Order: sequence, then C-alpha cells, then structure tokens
Amino acid sequence: MTTPKSASTLAALWPFPDEEVRAAAARVHTFIVAEMNLGQLILEVERAARGAAAVVGCLRADGEPITPAEILETFAAVPSRR
Repeated sequence: MTTPKSASTLAALWPFPDEEVRAAAARVHTFIVAEMNLGQLILEVERAARGAAAVVGCLRADGEPITPAEILETFAAVPSRR
C-alpha cells in the first residue's frame, strides 16, 4: 500500500500563510518541512497547524542544498497512519 503524498511551495513567508497551513493540517497527518536553516520555518508551521498535524523537519544548515534522498529518508522515518 502506498502512502499519499503532496507537496506545496510557499511563495512568500511574510505574511505567513496561517490559514492555508491550518486548512492543510486538517487534511494531512504530517508536514515535512525541508529548510536550509536551523528550523525557524518549522516553528511557524507548528504554530499555524495548532496541533492538527505533526511537523517534522528535514534541515540542513551547511550551505549545501537538501537532496531528494534526504527528503525521502525523512519521509520514510515518519510513521504511517493506518
């Protein structure tokens, strides 16, 4: 059985799209936030989701891009909902 996946790209971080994240949190069980810093965006997603969905980070702060393999590893580590 495959797990449904979805991707969103934020075009702007200010003002943060609270309502959009809140609406998405009602439809998913986990957000994976890939960010090239130390987790500042994760805090905003957690705040906007208000506990309706888990938030997991795929972080990298060494100046190198996050690879697709790193994102897939993060995804694989998220427990599936059954």
